[in-house]
Amino acid sequence: MRVALYARVACQDQLSLDCQVAHLIDHARSRGYEIEEIIADNGVSGFENQKSIDALIKLSRDGKIDTILCHNLTRICRCFDTRVNIEREFRKYGVRIETLAYCKRDNYEDSLLEMIEKLHTTLAMS
Repeated sequence: MRVALYARVACQDQLSLDCQVAHLIDHARSRGYEIEEIIADNGVSGFENQKSIDALIKLSRDGKIDTILCHNLTRICRCFDTRVNIEREFRKYGVRIETLAYCKRDNYEDSLLEMIEKLHTTLAMS
């Protein structure tokens, strides 16, 4: 599976961004994913990351990736309605979003919240 990794931190804390990227790389490698691109935003809010989202959409449209891997859905966008539209755009090209928070089963609270967000997104797209 070909993936693009996306990491974002709102405050300029390079250590946190580096940790996110390292976790994403470890996860992708552990699953045998082929990393096509790593996009990382440092000091960029979830409301101001359109340039990176556009880059991910271009990778999707060009057929270069199958999945976008990020820490959690808030890395893509903080606004639920906007995130639904972004996910709809990715789905148009057959690309899905996978999150570490959803994959980690030892953190049940985060997993439950992530599943609820996914359910809301799915219902909103219906």
